[in-house]
Amino acid sequence: MLKISEIPNRSGERPTWRLEGRIIGPWVVELVRVCDVSLANVGTVALDLAEVSYADEQGVAALVCLARRGATLLNVTPFVREQLCHRGLGDARRASRSGRPAERCRRGARAAGGFRWGTR
Repeated sequence: MLKISEIPNRSGERPTWRLEGRIIGPWVVELVRVCDVSLANVGTVALDLAEVSYADEQGVAALVCLARRGATLLNVTPFVREQLCHRGLGDARRASRSGRPAERCRRGARAAGGFRWGTR
């Protein structure tokens, strides 16, 4: 199960969604739907992944796709970060779960154009 909740922000700021649980199966479609609305209306979205425990292949693919479309991934857990690195995302600008800069992906993954890691 995946819980998707909006983090309140000031008017005009990018929408930020807190994800909790597992990004799998039907929840992947719902996540993309929620983000599509924000990307269409505002042109940007941030996803707080601090409480994501797992993402299956489709979940990782959705995060990669959303990141390439302009989403910022916040507070990425080490497990999910490693999955993203294996899919070709990761660079020296990444942030660890604690918000400190993280090392370049050990697998030598190339950074995706326009991909942004962030901290809240």
